[in-house]
Amino acid sequence: MPAALTEAQIRDIEVLHPAGLTSQELVNAFSSRKVRFSEANLRRYVQLGLVPRSRRVGQKGKHLGSRGMYPLRAVRRINTIKRLMSERYTLEEIQTRFLAFKD
Repeated sequence: MPAALTEAQIRDIEVLHPAGLTSQELVNAFSSRKVRFSEANLRRYVQLGLVPRSRRVGQKGKHLGSRGMYPLRAVRRINTIKRLMSERYTLEEIQTRFLAFKD
């Protein structure tokens, strides 16, 4: 099972989802390519500030409401986290040394 996505796989995801991804699409982007990733992982990464929060986007059509969309950069951030974890970094080390940011 691969630890992270390849650059080509990331580009494919970016082409398929230019407006961003829902949490379900984000999880599926990794799990369908045999990289272990879950909704719980996504929530944890967002809580730690490693991945940007989703933004509410209205859907066209009457009474369809809105849904949370994660920006495309979330795919690359998650992939970097997965790669660093495969190199034995902990989430706390990643948070303090590499990816902590504020949106």
